[in-house]
Amino acid sequence: MPILLKYGGSFLASFILLFFSHSSFAYAPEFLIDSALSKNLHNNPTWQSLLHAKDGKPNIFDSSFLISADDFSLENEMKETINFIFDSNSNSNSNSKPHCRFPARYLWLSKKLGLPEVDLSRCLGLKEFAEKAPIDDISLIYASANLVSPSSMMGHVFLKIGGVNAEKKQAEHSLSYFTEVRGINVPKLLFESLVTGKEGYFALNPYSDNLHYYLQEEQRNVWEYHLAPSKSKIQLLQAHLWELKQTKLRYFFDDYNCATFTFYLLSVTEPDLLLKITPRTSPLDVAKAVEGIDLIDKTSLTPSYKWKTRMLQEAIPIKVASQVKQAVDSGDLSSISLLPLNEQDYFLSIELSRSYAKYLYEVGRITKLSLSSLLNQIEKINDVRKTDFKIDISNYKNPLKTPDDSQFYAGIVNFDGSSLLKLGLLPASKTIEDDNRQFFAETELRIFDLSVLIDIEEQRIRLNEFKLYSVSSLIPRDDFTGGISGRFSIGAEHHYDKNLDRGSAFDVSGGLGLSYNLGTDILFYSIIGGGAGYRAGKAYAYSEPEIGFVVDEIFDMKSMVSLSNVWNQSGSKQSYYKFRFNQSAFLLNDIGLFLGYERVWNKNDKRNQFDVTFKYYY
Repeated sequence: MPILLKYGGSFLASFILLFFSHSSFAYAPEFLIDSALSKNLHNNPTWQSLLHAKDGKPNIFDSSFLISADDFSLENEMKETINFIFDSNSNSNSNSKPHCRFPARYLWLSKKLGLPEVDLSRCLGLKEFAEKAPIDDISLIYASANLVSPSSMMGHVFLKIGGVNAEKKQAEHSLSYFTEVRGINVPKLLFESLVTGKEGYFALNPYSDNLHYYLQEEQRNVWEYHLAPSKSKIQLLQAHLWELKQTKLRYFFDDYNCATFTFYLLSVTEPDLLLKITPRTSPLDVAKAVEGIDLIDKTSLTPSYKWKTRMLQEAIPIKVASQVKQAVDSGDLSSISLLPLNEQDYFLSIELSRSYAKYLYEVGRITKLSLSSLLNQIEKINDVRKTDFKIDISNYKNPLKTPDDSQFYAGIVNFDGSSLLKLGLLPASKTIEDDNRQFFAETELRIFDLSVLIDIEEQRIRLNEFKLYSVSSLIPRDDFTGGISGRFSIGAEHHYDKNLDRGSAFDVSGGLGLSYNLGTDILFYSIIGGGAGYRAGKAYAYSEPEIGFVVDEIFDMKSMVSLSNVWNQSGSKQSYYKFRFNQSAFLLNDIGLFLGYERVWNKNDKRNQFDVTFKYYY
C-alpha cells in the first residue's frame, strides 16, 4: 500500500496526483502544475538554467525553445512545459514526442514531482546524439586572449566532453558558442553585438580541431580545468545540449556571449553558478567562478609553441639562447651538446630547441621534412646526456591570478591648481596601468570606458574621457618569435590647441612600434602614432610619436614613464610635448592605488596635472 502524502491540504488531491503520476497512460497535467507551483519549482535555479534565464529574463527567444514566448515568465513556461510534455494525447512517432524535444526538462520535472524513473531510450535523435558525443568527463576550456580578433579579445571559454562512443572508441568534443565577426568596422560590430544581436552558433566539434586552431593557427594557450559532476548531472546536461541543438540563438557581446552561455550550461549541473552570471561576464569570470566553488578536479595547460619558446628563452642565459637559435636556424644542432652548461640549463636548452623548431614549422618557416630532421637530432643529443628534469608551467602566467576585468574608479584630479573629483566605470577588461604580471605583454582593452570630472564648487559635471573601444599591446620583441607593438582607440578625450587650452574632442587614433625587455622587469617601447580628431567644428589629423618605460617593482607596484610629441592637435599646426608618469600599487587583489603626474608644454606655455585614483576590480 503506497504512503499518501499531504498535498495542498487535500488528501483527495494527493491521492489523484499519486494515481496519475504512476499511471502509464496519463499524468494529469493540471495536478502536476499545481504540485510544481506549490513547490515553487519555477523559481528553482536549475529551472532557470534550463531556460537560460535569470531574474525572470530569458536570453533565448526562439519560440521552439520557449513555449510561452508570447507571454513569457518562469511560471508560464513551467505551466506550458508540463502541459506540452505530459500530454497523453500525443500519438506522434517516438522521436518527435514532446518529452523527446525537451528531455532535460522532462528528466528534472519528473524527479522533482516524484514521477517514475524516466526512460529516454526511444528518443532516437537524443540516443544518436549521446552515442556520437558521449559524456563521461567534462572540462572547462579557456583559450587565452587574442587582441587581434574582436570576437576573442577577452579570450574564449567552452566545454570539452569526452567518453566512449558507439564504436567503442574514446571521443572528445568541444561545446562552443560563438558568432561570426567579419570586417573591421568596429562601431558597426559593437552596435550589432550590443543592440541587435548577431546570429549565435552552438557548435559541437572534435576537440582536436579546436585545439589545433588555438594552438597552431592563433598561437594561443589553452587551459583545461577538469570537472567531476555526478552521473545524474551529466545525464541532465547531455539532455539539455540536445534541446539547444535544435534552437535558434542570438549572440550579444555584453550579456549572452561564450562566457554566459557556458555559465548556463555549467549551472545546469551546479545551480550555485547561476548567481555568478552578471552582465558583461567575461570568459575568465567563468573559470574563476568554477575555481571559487571548488569544482576543479585538476588543471592542465597546453601552451602554444610561440608562448613556450618565449618562456624557455627567458629561463636561460641570453648568450645560450642565442646559440640555440643559431643552431636550429642552421639545421645543425651538434653545437648544443658541446655547450658547457649545468644540467638544468642543458635540459632547458634542449626544450627550447624543440619548441622553437615546432614553432617555425607551425608558422610556415620550415618544412615538415626539416622539422623531422631537427627533432631527430634533438633526440640523439638528448640520449647523450639524460636529465631527470620536468617542466611544470601550470602556475606560470596563470590567468586565474589576474584581477577581475571590470572596474570602478574614483579619485582627485588637480589641473593647474583646480581640483576636481573624478569618477569612472570600465565595464569590460583593463588599462595598461593595471596589473599585467600574468601576461607576456603589457596589454590594454577598454570597452565603454567612461569617466567624468565633477567640479564641486561650480556644481558642474563634464566629460573627462570616453573610450568606445581601445586596445594596446606592448609585446617584447625577441629574436625567436619577433613581436610588434601597437594600439588603436576610438572615443572622446581631451585635445590641446596652440595655447594649450584643452577641450573634449572625438578621436580615432592608432600606432605601431617595437618594445624590448631591458631586464627581467623593465620594458622599453617606442610607438609611431597619430590620429584624426574633431573639436569645435573642426576636423584635423595629427601625429604623436611616443617612447616610454614600464617597470615592475617589488611590493606589487609598477611604474610607467612616457614622453610624446603631438603635432597639429585641434588643427593648431603646432606641436607640444607631453610627459606622463604613473605609479601603480596593487594593494589587494581587488583594490589598486594609482598616482599620476602629467606635464604638457610648448615654447609658449605649460600645463601640469596631478591625479590620485583608487580602483575597485569586480
